[in-house]
Amino acid sequence: MSNTKLNVCIVMPTLNEAKNITKIVPAIFDQQQNLPNYILHVLLVDGDSQDGTKDIALKLKNSYPNLDIITCKERGLGRAYKEGFKHTIKVLDPDFIFEMDADGQHEPKMIPTFLNLASNGTDCVIGSRFVAGGKLINFSFKRKLMSKVGNLLIRIVGGIPGIADCTSGYRCIKTSFIKKCQFKYLLTTGYAFQSSLISELVRHKARIIEYPITFNERKHGESKLRLSDQIDFLINLFFIRINKSFQFIKYILVGLLGLVVNMGCYYVLTRFYGFQQNIAYLLAIELSVINNFIFHHLWTFKSPRIKKRPIQHRFITYHLSVLASIFVQYTVFLICYHLLSWWDMLATFIGICAGFFINYIINTQITWKTKVQSKLT
Repeated sequence: MSNTKLNVCIVMPTLNEAKNITKIVPAIFDQQQNLPNYILHVLLVDGDSQDGTKDIALKLKNSYPNLDIITCKERGLGRAYKEGFKHTIKVLDPDFIFEMDADGQHEPKMIPTFLNLASNGTDCVIGSRFVAGGKLINFSFKRKLMSKVGNLLIRIVGGIPGIADCTSGYRCIKTSFIKKCQFKYLLTTGYAFQSSLISELVRHKARIIEYPITFNERKHGESKLRLSDQIDFLINLFFIRINKSFQFIKYILVGLLGLVVNMGCYYVLTRFYGFQQNIAYLLAIELSVINNFIFHHLWTFKSPRIKKRPIQHRFITYHLSVLASIFVQYTVFLICYHLLSWWDMLATFIGICAGFFINYIINTQITWKTKVQSKLT
């Protein structure tokens, strides 16, 4: 590293965090002694707090001249971060920007570790609660479940595979990649901003590493997460998918081709060759599976970011991974045809639709997994 010191700005949204910032701000600047090659700055983006947060921040500035505070008149975590990013890039233009909560749940002692990783070939370091070594302190079962389900939905529906904690609010990002992000895609104004930002970074081929953190219990104040944020999160999944829609559209087109192959083979085998419906259905499934594998391999998932594997291994893995979807598809067919006595072609179509959803989940998570690094130690 050269003798020129690198500027680092920790952006922290605040809303009625007066009791917390008196501890978190000094704790951040205490890390300066461990960072001889960096200059730490802290930017508080206040959402018009009513508990004196801004006044306390101004007093702290007397002791910490690299502390700054701005007011974001419109509330929302996403709005606060977007305003904070724009402000610090305009005023300071730091080399690295941190996202960090102001409530003390993120440990400042991790800042040197994150900077070390970000300075050695990584574009974004995520403080992850869900990789090996990550911990959640005094989190209720309900909150853990909501968080894990939310991240699972982002990976599957949002098309961001390989990242365990897409909603983490503790990150170190190279400013050069923040500048690449198009904020018109980051429509969300609430907590869903975190998943939108990760989607943008992935879209720009950022090298992302997850590093385990301990997520502590809030000491003062209350969580700002509301029902509206959860609704915003679900809506945001749709926009993430639209933003990454080209691959998804190709996947659907291949699926539709597989549908034609499946139903066409079933029709020919039963109507022209006299095959029993159950046997014909299984043969039609296998032919459509082979058809879909070829098109997915040569077209849908043809990308340098997909992990390289010998085609025969991928073919075997593909068959093993879709066993679950075939089981679901065949089970639904049997229920519709034998138990409900529906028309066999309708039962075939419904079974295919059920299997398609399971197939998509498995293929994006296993067979054609994206190369996203994960730092576990």
